[in-house]
Amino acid sequence: MKKRPLYYIIFKDGSQYSGGNSYDDSKWNKMPNKKIDRIFYQLPDGNTLVLNGYEKYVFLIEYVTDFNMKGQQLGGKRIECIYLMGKRGNIVTSYRITMFHGKPGKDKFRRGDILRREFSWNQISKKYSGWK
Repeated sequence: MKKRPLYYIIFKDGSQYSGGNSYDDSKWNKMPNKKIDRIFYQLPDGNTLVLNGYEKYVFLIEYVTDFNMKGQQLGGKRIECIYLMGKRGNIVTSYRITMFHGKPGKDKFRRGDILRREFSWNQISKKYSGWK
């Protein structure tokens, strides 16, 4: 059974683009250099988060790796969060989607939780590349 793409994009010219179907190859940096109209991102629970009306967009994956006190790696990398951000004027709206399976009563965030924050463009623009 083929996995669904992580996201779909509709460009301002009406053309479409399907992202990769794995986090190791999201295909964000392979998309055509066109103005984005809307992004449809597939959430872990099957719902869809839609971003539209922004001047620029970026898609980021945050990985973590566990180490012991001696600096030895304990396991492979795992995805902690996915970030979708949109810039409108001098404001960047960030949607952080938790991807790890937290424990009820122990972890503040659990898989599928979405945290929305706003930042100034000056705070964010130099920290992240890949804006489209």
